Amino acid sequence: MKKIMKIGDFMNYKRKIIEELISEKIKNIFVFTVTFIILFFISFITVIPKKYSLQIGDIAPVDIKAPRDFEDDEATQEKINKALSEVLPKYNKDLNIAKKSIDNINELINNVKYEKEQNIDETTKIDNLKKLTKINLSDEDIKLLLTLNDQELDNLQKFLNDVLIKVLSLDIRENNLEDVKKHSKI
Repeated sequence: MKKIMKIGDFMNYKRKIIEELISEKIKNIFVFTVTFIILFFISFITVIPKKYSLQIGDIAPVDIKAPRDFEDDEATQEKINKALSEVLPKYNKDLNIAKKSIDNINELINNVKYEKEQNIDETTKIDNLKKLTKINLSDEDIKLLLTLNDQELDNLQKFLNDVLIKVLSLDIRENNLEDVKKHSKI
């Protein structure tokens, strides 16, 4: 009978160990589940954006940040077009400048021809040409003009007029290096 009891004690001991293991597993599962639920709700609360009940014209109590960026392409393009239409070009094309410049050159050449025919000293001719012309020239430049014959003066006049017409007909804008490079081959 003692042997049977010992076997019965062994069975009870085995049962107690199994019950303890099962209760230990249950405790671990319970702790894991409770921890998971707590962490889930904490992260759920921080991830979901707060909702505010605001009406049109209300002042928001806090800064509200959008969860995503939205861009209205049509409205953006309309604003870009409106801004571009309101900006003035960086150049003003005045067609009278070419005419005035050509008139100034023609006037200078005619005055040089006239002064060359006068019987006065060179210094007086230079002073007269400086007074008569609207073009700012040095004394050396005027002396050089006075030494040219009529054919050379006519060629110079034609060359300067042609260059002025070409240069002033270009659309060279301020701070646009590409325009200058493109048209510099004149």
